[in-house]
Amino acid sequence: MSPRLAGTLLLAAIGPIVAQQPPAQQAKETAGARELFFTAASEKETLPPIAKPETPPPPPPVVKKGSTGPKTGGTAPKRPPAATTAIVHLGLTYSLNLVNSATGTSQPADSDQTFHKGQCVGIDFKSNRSGYLYVLALQSSGDWQPLLPSPEMPDESNVLDPGQRIRVPSGYCFEIADPPGTETLFVVLARDPDEIYNLNEAIRRRATGTTGKAAAARLVKSEVDRLSSSAGGNTKVGKSGPSSSKGDAPNSVYVVNGSQQAQTRLVTQIRIRHQ
Repeated sequence: MSPRLAGTLLLAAIGPIVAQQPPAQQAKETAGARELFFTAASEKETLPPIAKPETPPPPPPVVKKGSTGPKTGGTAPKRPPAATTAIVHLGLTYSLNLVNSATGTSQPADSDQTFHKGQCVGIDFKSNRSGYLYVLALQSSGDWQPLLPSPEMPDESNVLDPGQRIRVPSGYCFEIADPPGTETLFVVLARDPDEIYNLNEAIRRRATGTTGKAAAARLVKSEVDRLSSSAGGNTKVGKSGPSSSKGDAPNSVYVVNGSQQAQTRLVTQIRIRHQ
């Protein structure tokens, strides 16, 4: 039986994903968010790595009696070269798809539509700058279930680079089930690994059982609450039309930091309504 998500969404395995796009036409769009998204777009960047807590720090140098101390001039370990993490108009775009779980084929869906029992939904994400992408689903218990990175697929990378599309859930889809309602997904795109270290560590602990499932779930919830409360009120949202155009999937939703102040993360929520 497929594991239950968010109380009424089931995670169903699917065949190979083959997107079916309608003929390209000029899309009608809401001015603002889409333009800012593409204005800030850049090439793939090298991100600072997320620290690994299981790697102990190197021991301090041993100073022998009579020595003046350790020799200097050596090269200390450093993070690989990385782009400046804070940027103006960091943005995400996402689009919903109805997925045939038997064949893996998909067709565009409107994010504002109401879905029905038995339908299967997948979400495609793209970004305008490189970042770490986290997607979690709210369960009926109040806990947040990680979808990316996923405990079921520990080798799957959650680094999202410009021009790259990530399907969530990868290799699965959300099967709509009773009772009717609205499902909530929490999404964060972060460029500074220090900001999402605790969230990443909580997801890792939940997957490995390091501190117990309940304790890890509480830490995940705490970090989601913290990131949500610090998101700020400058998020700009826009939507493209039902026909695809250059750079767009049909019915794409654009979420962008609208402030002229450089930011290191973007936080949003996606709601899927069903009956």
